[in-house]
Amino acid sequence: MEPEEYWFWLCGKKAITRSKIQKLLCRYGSVQEIYSAKETELYKCGILTSEETVCLAERKRNEAFRRELKQLKQAGILFLYPEHPAYPGRLKRLTDFPYSLYVRGMLPPEAGPSVGIVGARVCSNYGRNTARELGKEAALYGISVISGMARGIDTYAHSGALAGGGKTWAVLGCGIDICYP
Repeated sequence: MEPEEYWFWLCGKKAITRSKIQKLLCRYGSVQEIYSAKETELYKCGILTSEETVCLAERKRNEAFRRELKQLKQAGILFLYPEHPAYPGRLKRLTDFPYSLYVRGMLPPEAGPSVGIVGARVCSNYGRNTARELGKEAALYGISVISGMARGIDTYAHSGALAGGGKTWAVLGCGIDICYP
């Protein structure tokens, strides 16, 4: 099996929390060793709930994760995990970096400057105008805008950056298949 498949098995749908994955990696040493562990052993190590253990075991038995991964690829979505060559180095420097990323399109350049502009979904005219101007000014100075792409401040920051000829990226807090809000 490829490393991507091991990671997707562990981090895919109905994923367990990051802290539990971290504890499992500390205990077993690698995602491949976690995958190789017996269901009873995974449960007895005291990290996973019985429901999480059963979910991982079921995903392994029916190989649903392989079908899900194939569907992602067919939809043009790239699954990134910490060992993947395209995984952003900037994220790895964070203490609690995510173990999985789903990417549609392209990632921001590693070396390029960027700024996060996020805020209220329900915002005032002042907030709208300020976010739009900040996005536009950032673009004029070659600074990319990154946000959660929600309504309100995020939207106006993106539109300002685009109006200024800049580039924007969205980091979604939900799945790429969920339009929220």
